[in-house]
Amino acid sequence: MYIVGETWANRNYPRNCNPGNNNVMYLFDSNNKRVGSYAFVGWSGFGMTGKVGEKMPKGDYTVYLVNQSYRTQVAKVSLNFYWADQAGTAAVKA
Repeated sequence: MYIVGETWANRNYPRNCNPGNNNVMYLFDSNNKRVGSYAFVGWSGFGMTGKVGEKMPKGDYTVYLVNQSYRTQVAKVSLNFYWADQAGTAAVKA
């Protein structure tokens, strides 16, 4: 399973490729252990976290997304989820 975060999608109009953006994504398993390294989305517009082409243990995973350059501006990033075999589900928790 892996997740791609990107800022160039039409749903993020107007474009959010501000050079001051410092968007990063982290993926954590159900034991709050980080899976892989962080993904830098930033001003380039794309970042990926997870394990490409690998099956991961079933369970709940958390994606943590933050724009480290701003204290009050949200990180406007579209997330795309990809599973190796069986599709999972994604839900937003506040």
